[in-house]
Amino acid sequence: MGTLRVKLGVKFDRIDPAGFRILGSLDRIVRALPFDLTITCGSDSHPASDPHTLGRAYDVRTHDLTPEQKQQVLRDLLLDLQEHDLDAPMEVSGGLATSHFFGWIEHPNTSDEHLHAQQRKGTTYP
Repeated sequence: MGTLRVKLGVKFDRIDPAGFRILGSLDRIVRALPFDLTITCGSDSHPASDPHTLGRAYDVRTHDLTPEQKQQVLRDLLLDLQEHDLDAPMEVSGGLATSHFFGWIEHPNTSDEHLHAQQRKGTTYP
């Protein structure tokens, strides 16, 4: 059983309802995994209008996972974030999206690689 962890120094100054939904989904999916997940960015290190600062986006370390594990985490997260059966995650812009959420692997194959999940731009949640 995996555990959701947080990198030292990550801030959660603001958590929007979409942010709570993402955090809840991360906590649910990691329990079924044989490895831990670590949040590496919350509401810190971004401009004022960025989804991170607004409490609508989080980054999760992936550079230490296998390619299969990265895709599993991304797929499992977006499946958990779907609103209903007709909201199945679809491939868009190099990632996966539901009606309200989007996730992708940013900076692949670098030491800064991470899964980025956020409320989809142009949507209102809930």
